[in-house]
Amino acid sequence: MSETNNIPKGLKNTFLAHFILGLVMGIPFLLFPEGYAEMLNFTISEPMAYRLVGAAIVAFSISSWFAYRKLNWESVEILVLAEIAWTILGTIVTIWGVVSNDFPAVAWINAIAMLGFAIAFSYFFFTKK
Repeated sequence: MSETNNIPKGLKNTFLAHFILGLVMGIPFLLFPEGYAEMLNFTISEPMAYRLVGAAIVAFSISSWFAYRKLNWESVEILVLAEIAWTILGTIVTIWGVVSNDFPAVAWINAIAMLGFAIAFSYFFFTKK
């Protein structure tokens, strides 16, 4: 790697994948939470709470796009830490929601995706250190 591009290619690809998947999963909750929830076979009583979650997902996705475009580790390190926290907590809460029957079984897909991102971001953080 050159001095001006010391972000591992795998991490850049993780940022790009997170950007795309986050938009696909976040925009529906942000724009039409009740319809999206119905499509996924569950009912929500507080659509604004789901809009807020959608906004958070979209915001993290956009930050992943900005990180994808950066060239040095120092400019993305703090975001990698934030992504680790977000994806670990998101995995735990999603599994909790499915197990307690608050989320439909299809939420396992989200849990697996979040876990995959948690593993990937953690791998790149700890191998880069």
